[in-house]
Amino acid sequence: MKASFEKKSFTVTVLTFTALFASIILLGTYIFTVQRDRLINLAEGQLLTIANLKVQQIVIRREERINDGLNLFNDFAFGDEIKKWQNNRSDKRLEKRINSYLRNFRQLIYKNYYLLDNNLNIIASDTSAFNPIDSITKMNITLAAKNRGPVLSDLYENQISGRVEMDLIVPLLPENVCVGFIILKVDPYRKLFPIIKQWPIPSNSAETLLAELVDSAVVFINELRHVKNTPFKLSVSMKDTNILAVKGFMGRSGIVSGVDYRHVPVIGAVARVPGTEWLIVTKIDKSELLYPIYQRAILIFGAALLLILLSATIMYLQWKAHQRKQQSDLLEIEILRMKTEQELLESEEKFQSMFQNMNEGAVLHQLLFDENHNPIDYKLISLNPAFETNTGINIKTATGAVGSELYGLIPPPYFDKYSHVALTGIPYSFETFYPPLNKYFQISVFSPKKDWFTTIFTDVTETKLATEKIKESEEQFSTLVRLSPVGLFRTDMDGIINYWNEKLIEITGIQTEDAIGQYFLNSVLEDDKAIVQDIWNDLILNNSPFNMQLRFKHRDGSVIWVIGQAEVISREEKKEVLCTVTDINSIKKMEEDLKNSLMLLEQSNKELEQFAYVASHDLQEPLRMVSSYTQLFAKKFSSIIDGDGANYIKYAVDGAMRMQMLINDLLDYSRITRQEQTFQEIAVSKVLGLVISNLQKKIEESGAVITNDHLPVVLGSEQQLIRVFQNLLDNALKYRSEEIPLIHISVNALEDMYRFGITDNGIGIDEEYKDRVFEIFERLHSAAAYPGTGIGLAICKKIIEKLGGKIWLESNRERGVTFYFTLKKGIN
Repeated sequence: MKASFEKKSFTVTVLTFTALFASIILLGTYIFTVQRDRLINLAEGQLLTIANLKVQQIVIRREERINDGLNLFNDFAFGDEIKKWQNNRSDKRLEKRINSYLRNFRQLIYKNYYLLDNNLNIIASDTSAFNPIDSITKMNITLAAKNRGPVLSDLYENQISGRVEMDLIVPLLPENVCVGFIILKVDPYRKLFPIIKQWPIPSNSAETLLAELVDSAVVFINELRHVKNTPFKLSVSMKDTNILAVKGFMGRSGIVSGVDYRHVPVIGAVARVPGTEWLIVTKIDKSELLYPIYQRAILIFGAALLLILLSATIMYLQWKAHQRKQQSDLLEIEILRMKTEQELLESEEKFQSMFQNMNEGAVLHQLLFDENHNPIDYKLISLNPAFETNTGINIKTATGAVGSELYGLIPPPYFDKYSHVALTGIPYSFETFYPPLNKYFQISVFSPKKDWFTTIFTDVTETKLATEKIKESEEQFSTLVRLSPVGLFRTDMDGIINYWNEKLIEITGIQTEDAIGQYFLNSVLEDDKAIVQDIWNDLILNNSPFNMQLRFKHRDGSVIWVIGQAEVISREEKKEVLCTVTDINSIKKMEEDLKNSLMLLEQSNKELEQFAYVASHDLQEPLRMVSSYTQLFAKKFSSIIDGDGANYIKYAVDGAMRMQMLINDLLDYSRITRQEQTFQEIAVSKVLGLVISNLQKKIEESGAVITNDHLPVVLGSEQQLIRVFQNLLDNALKYRSEEIPLIHISVNALEDMYRFGITDNGIGIDEEYKDRVFEIFERLHSAAAYPGTGIGLAICKKIIEKLGGKIWLESNRERGVTFYFTLKKGIN
């Protein structure tokens, strides 16, 4: 009975062992298959991510080149300089500035630059090795001229040099007229090919291919890993449809499998490069990808087999002790289970505490599928309070809601990214702008288990806007510095120069590379250094304004006068000093020349006034003698002088009298010019009364009517004002028309002056003579028609100007003229 029981038990043990062995084999096979598929899925996700990254990097590099072209194209000042230089090729300084500008621009990324005229002749370049303008380049130049804008070519093999190149061609259109072209040569071996070649993880076979379809063949553009000297030289036929690149040009995209150019089985990803005819292929050999799992499978199955055999050996030995230990083991298992449950409970409590109190919004989602098990939506399962804080959506409303219904979008927001993470298990992070909330978010996504995903998001709107504002400020500063008509340099708080613009090179002759790293005071003239240092120290310690004239040392040894200004600024969380330098060397020279000219003019005026006074004074006596003796001659010999002789004597006497009047007026003009002006309060009404009294006879003879506004008190000289009013009223009476003279004196108050106007209805003055009448000896009529010397209005002008006013005239609409003049207001 006991033997039968033991035999039966042994049979059960064998059967159990066999079942266990089979289960292990099946389980191992299943695990191997799952691990292999997961490894392939992971590799495919990585390959697709790398392909998209490479595409994005190429697109960014192309956009940067196009932006470079737009910056050059929109730099109208630079285009004008090229146009000026083409008109004057002998201007070496302008040629040097153009080459320096292009050389600095080339240093960004470009290999060479070429400046072409309209006939595509190279007129400036940083290399003279050979003429690189082949047929492809000419075709792109024609396209740029037609589009009237920059053109970025695709990669091509230069027919002259044999190298792979890319051209940025910029037409120069100052005043909308093409004056030439700029060609910037991009060397893909320096920037583009290294970016394509770079692989983020170690691999013996993985690589990125850049290909282009030419006629019926796929041509590889970049340098390949397994074959040397391949750009534009290695190609495969489109008939070879198992090659990944061929599949891509046949319309396939995303994850593909097949062979590479070596016809080696590979797994890869294919993506188009927007804006080009290029195709990106990222691939890895299947043998390399699956090698670790095959190796691991062999080890695991070997270890499992050894373990099974060992287990079988000791199973029988332990079988008898099994019963005795069974109760003890069950008790230990129960204790362990209870302990595990307690630890899980504590872990759950800690997780819930962290989940509920974290500042970032967190949501657990579950993917929803259609009848074909295709993901179509997601459901919000669990949310923390920060979700409501960041989005403004009520937690109760959101919990259990379907994404498309909650957000009102089909598919729901970021469904492609979320579903990819939930299905592949590959975590993903991205930054995005969500229009409905007008906010920027940083979102991290991971999958706790298949078909589930968790999002953790943070509102980064303030940070994003601040970053964009800083970037915009930097761009504005760079544009301002580049276009600034004054010299600009920047130093740290110790005065060490870290920026030096092109205008300063023009002003001082000091190149940028020689200025950077130097103490700013090194460029200042030795005699000015002490005072500049004192003002600089005050700027640094007290943030006091720095604004002074100083002298710089030019590189050629000459001295330059400049206006220096400086201010402490905050830049990238540190303080610096921004300085401007304005060249006033020509102004200083003009000031010195003007000072010398004024001294000479003042001396000449004094001598001229003295000469006029002495000459006119000395002419008085002989002129009186001529007049007196001529009259005596006429009286004594009147009986024998005929009518013509009497007229001749009369003409001589009249000429002498006019000459005497002219000399007297000239003396008056000279006295007004020479004498110092004193101001006192003068009642204009009193002045007008004296003038009317002096002109009473002429007023009565002409029947003139003189009216006036209320006349104020002004600052001036009574005798001089009598001279002005008498001259102007006398002219109004002298140059009257056939009508009765109507003369009105008007007054208008200005801020600190009075404007007087004397209006008549006389013969008037043509507009073309309105300025000439104030010139000395200027007459518009003959002396016979209207007697006078032509100095009266010049004397009025000199008097008014010495009193601090101005005088002018305006013709009236119908007839007559108005003389306007201004005088300072009296104190009271």
